[in-house]
Amino acid sequence: MKIYLAGPMPTQKEWRDKIKKKLKSHTFFDPDYFENTHSDATIVNYDKSMIQSSDIVIANITRLSCGTSMEILFAFERNIPVFLTGDEKLIGPWHRHHISAYCKDLDEIVARVKSYEKTVFPKK
Repeated sequence: MKIYLAGPMPTQKEWRDKIKKKLKSHTFFDPDYFENTHSDATIVNYDKSMIQSSDIVIANITRLSCGTSMEILFAFERNIPVFLTGDEKLIGPWHRHHISAYCKDLDEIVARVKSYEKTVFPKK
């Protein structure tokens, strides 16, 4: 399963590394390595292509970020589930409307991802 990691840049390396370790059998699209190395258009178009190639988006809101909010909406409009975590005080009605679930921590996200995977990609 392919997972896109959304969140404000460039301060989110720690949670990204943790989720990759917890779900190590999955493929991750992590825009972190791409940030600030190309033009805005190239970064945005690349992020959009990674989201479209993903089965799930995991988003972490630790501070307000237009980019993260737009990634959530972009995924929602393509029927890609979004599991959101982060500071509940920063999460408003637009976020709540466009996500599949709010998770209180990374362990809850891991459980949701595994449950989703069993439902959508059952082993034969």
